[in-house]
Amino acid sequence: MNITNIDHLLALVKVDYPHIKFIDDEYFVWSPKTKTISYVQNIDPPEHGVWALLHEIAHAQLEHKKYGTDFSLLKLETQAWA
Repeated sequence: MNITNIDHLLALVKVDYPHIKFIDDEYFVWSPKTKTISYVQNIDPPEHGVWALLHEIAHAQLEHKKYGTDFSLLKLETQAWA
C-alpha cells in the first residue's frame, strides 16, 4: 500500500491506535503524559507529514517518555526511526 496523504494515514491509524489521541497542531510531537500525537495537517510535501506521523507513532509504540540528556534524546530518536 502506498500512502502519500496524511488524511489517509490518519484514518488508518486512528482505527489501529484508539488509545492515542491525534490533534492537528503546529509540530509533530508525541506526548506520553496525555497519550497524544500532534501533527501538521497541511505540510508540503505531504510525504514528509506521513513520515513524521509514522515517526511519532513509533515513539508511542516504544512507550518513549521524557529524556534528560542529549544522548538519551538521540537514543530515543534512533529507536523511533528504526
